[in-house]
Parts: sequence; structure tokens; C-alpha cells
Amino acid sequence: MKFHFIFFLLIITTFGCSKLNDNEKPVITIISPSTNDTIPSSTSEVNLQFTATDDSALSSVILEINDLHGNNYFADSKALYGKNYSYKNSFIVLKNNKLRALVMKVILLDEAKNESVSSTSFYLAP
Repeated sequence: MKFHFIFFLLIITTFGCSKLNDNEKPVITIISPSTNDTIPSSTSEVNLQFTATDDSALSSVILEINDLHGNNYFADSKALYGKNYSYKNSFIVLKNNKLRALVMKVILLDEAKNESVSSTSFYLAP
């Protein structure tokens, strides 16, 4: 009985503390849109694509597209599982009559609550 308790305690200590020792932030690689891309409003959609990796396990992602005044054009969030994640989506471009600067921001958390933020700026052209 004593052996089972010690074995159980050893397992809990080994696996339970591994998350506490995770100090590495997840890595985000934005693929699309590229920095300073100019997308004509005649295009019906903007492609959004990025990858995420972590040394232990990913937990969640938030993606936002805002203009420089804070107006939101698109938002998405997901719970994640595993060490790798690929995101591919798009949002509809509304016709506009002036050049509009937008920022795509990706916020990623791993299970140890390490946070990474990556962003790219792009333009919607009339």
C-alpha cells in the first residue's frame, strides 16, 4: 500500500510540475496577408493564414483584424490542442472609396499561460 502511494505521488509530481516549468512562448508565423500587402477592394476576400507551434501544448488563439481607429473587421477564436496548429480562413472585403490600413493581430496561449502576440499591417485599396 505504501509503495502505491509513493508511486502515485511520484507520477503526480513528475507530470503535474511539467507545466510549471514551461517558460517558452509559442511561436506564430503569419503567412497571409504579408506585411504592407495592398489588396484591391475588387477582390472579394482577404486570405488569412498562419501557423503556431509550442514545445509543450497550445491552449487557445484569438485573431482580430482592426483598422487604426479600433474598428473591428473580423474576429475569430478557438481552443487548441496539441503542439502544432495551422489556421486558414478568409473575410469578405467591403467596397471602400479610400485606402484603408488594417492590422491582423494573433494572440496565442499555451497550456502554461505563456503568451505570444504577432501582427501584420496591410491595406485595402479602393
